[in-house]
Amino acid sequence: MIILPLNIPSDAHQVGDLWDEYELEDLSQDLLQIQFANGYAIDVGWYPEHDPNGTFVVTVFENEWENRKFTTHAKTPEEVQSAIERCVRFVLSARLSSLIESTASGLAPAIIYQFRPNIYQTQYVTCGPLVEVA
Repeated sequence: MIILPLNIPSDAHQVGDLWDEYELEDLSQDLLQIQFANGYAIDVGWYPEHDPNGTFVVTVFENEWENRKFTTHAKTPEEVQSAIERCVRFVLSARLSSLIESTASGLAPAIIYQFRPNIYQTQYVTCGPLVEVA
């Protein structure tokens, strides 16, 4: 079995891994979670647990499970990998919207995440030009 790489920002906290294949007894509701500093999280589980007819469920929620923002289903780990990338873009756009609102009200400088294949670049918006942070 091989761990599939996930394209997530460096400040995200990942609990669990996405494998290229699973044994039936390993397919549970708690396979993987990615937590973001803005309170969003991406959760990956198999529903119903240990059921060969089940599916992977990828869910984005904010602060608590009941505050779900987005849910999708996948049959293969590769589909989960793609779904996670879409969810990360959703979370980063939510983070960006929140930071733009804060910046507009003078509360904080904005942090902009630009999605590019296989990397995320962080840029801080200040009064001057964009400064790329490695």
